[in-house]
Amino acid sequence: MAKPSIIGPVAAGIAIALIFGLSFLFTKDALAVLNPFELLAHRFSLAAVFLGILIGLRVIKVRFSRSLLWDLLPLALFQPILYFIGETYGVQLTSASEAGLLIGLIPVGVCILAPKLLGEKTDARNWFYVWLSVAGVGMIVCAGPDARFGARLTGIAALSLAVVSAALYNIWSRRLSCKYAPVEITAVMMSVGALFFNGYYGMVVRPGAASYFNAFSHPAALIALLYLGLLSSVGAFFLVNYRLHHRFLFESDNRGIRRCGSALARRKFQLAPLGGRLLHCGRSMESESDSVIRIVKIF
Repeated sequence: MAKPSIIGPVAAGIAIALIFGLSFLFTKDALAVLNPFELLAHRFSLAAVFLGILIGLRVIKVRFSRSLLWDLLPLALFQPILYFIGETYGVQLTSASEAGLLIGLIPVGVCILAPKLLGEKTDARNWFYVWLSVAGVGMIVCAGPDARFGARLTGIAALSLAVVSAALYNIWSRRLSCKYAPVEITAVMMSVGALFFNGYYGMVVRPGAASYFNAFSHPAALIALLYLGLLSSVGAFFLVNYRLHHRFLFESDNRGIRRCGSALARRKFQLAPLGGRLLHCGRSMESESDSVIRIVKIF
């Protein structure tokens, strides 16, 4: 049996970094028009409808079963429900750059929780980089010109919820990636997100039919929702689940996992300057209302 290639997972990782990095700018734009749960309801509705169309056209295949739902419901609790509640409120209450920096601590959370939950070992060098990352994020967030913790403490707490939820999602999904295809995991996540956030929005906010669809009449909100619902939710999370699935394939071969791990580590550090550039531009251009203009300026 041929060994799996690392090219696909590495390319997926680069795409994920770009898509998620820009998603904070679009989230900030949408929150200028929509409240957090309205944004989440529309975002996951678009994602679920888009996946439903692909399934109906047989572009993708999902093996719906009772075991699929029962196995993936706990995963969907961490991601998208808890994660996106924390991320959306965190982005609303902090800057896009601060949100991106704190969300960048997700790999740190995985390194801390994985040894306890999966029995994985982390060597001294990796722990050094973990705590170096924590120190760097703390310095950037605390030393900023607008570092007023009384005003931003709730936002930082919300983002911390997102970090922990995403770390638990990554750990839990490793166990499930050997049993279910990436598109099946993504389909359940988007469907549960759409049901939960629309249910909460409908019961608590109780918008009328006309009010519910008003979001799509604002050009900035519509562009942001299309990006977040289709590319960031469906596309990026499919790539995340694809990478986790291929991690399982590499773990079936000791030589393969060493090769994959070292390559992904190199690419991760090579992406750091790009991530820093995105976050810097997010801070300096946050007063502009159009994410498209900001993205053009970034590149």
